[in-house]
Amino acid sequence: MIDSNDLDGDCQLNNCKNLKSLEGGPIYVKGRFCVDECDKLTSLKGSPIECYHYWCVKCHSLTSFDGASKKINGSFVGGWCNNVKSLDVPYMKVRRNFSCEYCANLISFKGAPKTINGCFQATGCRNVTNLVGLPKIIGKELSLSKTGITSLEGCPKQVGEFFDIHFAGRQFEKEEISAVCVVPNIAV
Repeated sequence: MIDSNDLDGDCQLNNCKNLKSLEGGPIYVKGRFCVDECDKLTSLKGSPIECYHYWCVKCHSLTSFDGASKKINGSFVGGWCNNVKSLDVPYMKVRRNFSCEYCANLISFKGAPKTINGCFQATGCRNVTNLVGLPKIIGKELSLSKTGITSLEGCPKQVGEFFDIHFAGRQFEKEEISAVCVVPNIAV
């Protein structure tokens, strides 16, 4: 248990093999809130309400990111959490980037944040087959390489800078993507 509601710096819970709950932790973290390799953590409930960056990496007992901070002034990085099947964070306000890379059992983008100003990164999510659940506009980059994507259903209407979908579940043509999404650069 952390003895303060406010932390000026980072809160890093790294390699806490027996940590089962985030309840009782800080409410506001001005730096990075990090849970990394917390093998027994089954829920993110009890996370700070607000932080600058939120990192949740290699927490293999999680099945979703529900309970993560509501307001993230930087980026959310949720990666290599092998049992996450759904995102469940539509309430999350992320100022920059959202990442769910290499979540091996993720089956859908449903429950993603409604707005992504920076990048949405889902490289390595082999079980996701369509884009349903993504925001309508992604500010900078959409990275979907090495996914199981076979359909553009749910595709954002606009991606600000770059759309990367190479090595997906099927080969897409640039013209096919341009027909459903306004984006200056595409990698297929």
